[in-house]
Amino acid sequence: LMTLTYLPPDRDEAARLVSAAREMFPAEGAPEIVLRALRALTALLDSRHNHDGVVTVSALLKAAGVDRP
Repeated sequence: LMTLTYLPPDRDEAARLVSAAREMFPAEGAPEIVLRALRALTALLDSRHNHDGVVTVSALLKAAGVDRP
């Protein structure tokens, strides 16, 4: 079990971001959306070690588990 606690301004922002992400993942709850976001963030951070440092939207969506471009 993991609990993420936010101060009110950050909580409001997190809620807005999760709501926006639900357009892509309408059947998923906040925990799954946060996990997908963390996967995309990790892929972005890992790209620093790539020789060209190029990250595509497609690669980030794939890291988040999106099957379509």
